[in-house]
Amino acid sequence: MRAFLDKLGVFPFAGARSHFFVAESLEQLRAAQPLYAILRERMARIDIAVAARSAPRGSLSAQLPACHEVPLPWPIGPIAMRLLLRLNCKMLVFIGPPGPKDAALLRAARKRMLPIVVLDPVLFDQNRETSALPDADLAAWGDKDRPMAEVEEFFLADEALLPALARSSAAQDRITVMPPAAPGEDGLAALADALRGYLTRDFKLLRGEARPIRRRLEAALLGAMDRPW
Repeated sequence: MRAFLDKLGVFPFAGARSHFFVAESLEQLRAAQPLYAILRERMARIDIAVAARSAPRGSLSAQLPACHEVPLPWPIGPIAMRLLLRLNCKMLVFIGPPGPKDAALLRAARKRMLPIVVLDPVLFDQNRETSALPDADLAAWGDKDRPMAEVEEFFLADEALLPALARSSAAQDRITVMPPAAPGEDGLAALADALRGYLTRDFKLLRGEARPIRRRLEAALLGAMDRPW
């Protein structure tokens, strides 16, 4: 029964507002812990929610006790929207490229006008100068079947992924290559500042502007309330 409710996006969540990090594996989420710590220091009222596609239920809570484990539901639009509302999500962050099954979650985030960011896993590699992505990973970044067009910003460790992203549906003007200082503390601080900048938006205003019929109806109702009759 618990597994069925998880797939429906019905689960207990003790947080208030959250950044939602999605990755393929527990290892990728664990490597990003220094970034979580900086985000919590700078935005104390926002929690970190995490989900891994390949990790069994309960494994994230044990390895990432400062984060809130989230089960990934069925990739259906209304269920994905329920998940984001349940988390009171303020930003959707992928470590590594989103997969085809993430499309519903991406569309739900776009409807909510949430920032959608993709982080290169190499950003969290302490041996960044000598690291290189396997060919299979490079192919994933260039896969046209992946929902890259929905992503607002890609943060890359270096330019090695640019040719692959050029073959995908990613918008080329939404790619930022981080300076070589990352993944040191200065580099991760710069990344945290960039992510924090997205939270200065007025989400309610953006959602209203994206729904012109609703906006006109609200204006008409407000105008009617000003009339004595």
